[in-house]
Amino acid sequence: MPIKITILVDNSAGQLSALLGEHGFSALVEADDFRLLFDTGSGRAIIPNTQSLGLNLSEVNAVVISHGHYDHTGGLPPVLSRMEKVPVYLGAEAWADKFALLPDGSERWIGMPAAQDLLEKSGARFELVTGPRELAPGIILTGPIPRTNDFEAVEPILQVKKAGELQPDPVSEDQALILKGEEGITVLTGCAHAGVVNTLTYAMQLTGASRVHGLIGGFHLLFSSEERLDKTVAFFRQAGLKMLAPCHCTGFRALAELHRREGELMVPVGSGSVFSL
Repeated sequence: MPIKITILVDNSAGQLSALLGEHGFSALVEADDFRLLFDTGSGRAIIPNTQSLGLNLSEVNAVVISHGHYDHTGGLPPVLSRMEKVPVYLGAEAWADKFALLPDGSERWIGMPAAQDLLEKSGARFELVTGPRELAPGIILTGPIPRTNDFEAVEPILQVKKAGELQPDPVSEDQALILKGEEGITVLTGCAHAGVVNTLTYAMQLTGASRVHGLIGGFHLLFSSEERLDKTVAFFRQAGLKMLAPCHCTGFRALAELHRREGELMVPVGSGSVFSL
């Protein structure tokens, strides 16, 4: 079954594009009559971009939230106002009170910008995800991703406030999509806070695949050590990846290093990019 992915929101857009870029990520996944919105960006770009692309959000059957940061959930209110009542799949910790620690020692709130009750009034039917589930033929939601290696720790700048105290946020709700295309599985990530290697390892485990065709989305390698980059690239080669489409939070240094080492696999991405699997 052919699967089409359209990047609705990314940090950048092509020079000749009428689309907007913003700090955030969103993608539309289409397979036959099923349409799935994966994340919603920060909120300002998704509606103008879908309109420019001639896409109708009222035809979306479900929404997946990869994790509970504003740059993936900020577009929920305007998106939901244009849809019928749809299931919105997310992990329970997406609702946590999330912060980022800044270099000067201060903190900045980075959680979901709209309250659950207001989103439900706008048409969301929230479904908490605790494990993998197939949302449509060939489209599998991983649910929370196990952390099985020792080099993909979540950055300490990410914090969550519980009982009034800040503590490291493992972003335990982080989830991805596995898409079964004609050339094998492709994995779609929001930020891959669980780690791209952990994510791909779990995707292979869930599907029984011996290799991965493609990886699209945020790789979250912007703070990565040389050792982590080395092990990540080694795993890409081991998994037989044929396409790398890094978006959003991958990081400039990591992009440059990935291009230097795996340039033949790299695909330029921005708002409006389309992939056919």
